[in-house]
Amino acid sequence: MAGWDAYPKQAVDSKNFNKAAVLSAEGDQWGQFGGFALQGTEGKGLKELFKTPQNAFTVGIFVGGVKYLAIKADGNSIYGKKG
Repeated sequence: MAGWDAYPKQAVDSKNFNKAAVLSAEGDQWGQFGGFALQGTEGKGLKELFKTPQNAFTVGIFVGGVKYLAIKADGNSIYGKKG
């Protein structure tokens, strides 16, 4: 396991998540664990959600081609679940 992958693995190992990723402030994926791979412009979309977190609740969160329902979103973190 290289570089940033250790951080999302730690989140998964905590049993609170089954997938996790680390992104740069620009939306580039630095690390992932559990198959949490971004597609196309999803990273840039997440970057925009951090600028206006309330949009996560109306637009949803797209990661790996899957739409997630926002359950918490603020300027520091965004949480979602399938559904």
